[in-house]
Amino acid sequence: MIKNIIDTFYKLSKEHKLVRSFIYDRVSKKKGTGEQMYPQVFLEDPIYIKPSEPMDGKIKVQVNFDVTCLPQAFNNYNVKQLTEEECQNVCHSIALHFVAKLRQDNKEWETRTGVDVVDYSFYTLRNWGDDNASGVRCTINLLVDSDIQLCDIDEHFDPEKEFDLGKLLNDVDTDNAAGCVTFDYKLPRITL
Repeated sequence: MIKNIIDTFYKLSKEHKLVRSFIYDRVSKKKGTGEQMYPQVFLEDPIYIKPSEPMDGKIKVQVNFDVTCLPQAFNNYNVKQLTEEECQNVCHSIALHFVAKLRQDNKEWETRTGVDVVDYSFYTLRNWGDDNASGVRCTINLLVDSDIQLCDIDEHFDPEKEFDLGKLLNDVDTDNAAGCVTFDYKLPRITL
């Protein structure tokens, strides 16, 4: 299920004509390091899998993804540089395209990804990360096909299995305990 979510957002990012990069990581580790290609989609870790029951066919999942860019990303000859607000508007449009594409792909059985949009909300971002990107953070609630397999439980468990605890820790050699060096708040005498 988690891989399906990551792969779905990667595919959306790869196919969108404006998006130039995709990252799945923690914001504290990878955001704004200056190595990004903008506009960028940043799928945030952790992904929140909401409480569910074993018999649920769909699992409720909450995902945060950021779409950010720098005004310089659209800089071109005879084209004025975007303002922060215009960057936020472009990023908001990209995120809305993601929502619409997720919805459209799950209407037809042939294109179904198993990731359905329930609802979504946005925060605007300004001076985001060390490179001062602008954009939006989208919090999206999804229904994802459940991966739980109730029919083959016995395939994954062996009631006869034992941990060999003797191999977890090596034996401590105590045969030559007198040769151990003890420290009595002074340097030990070591003979060569």
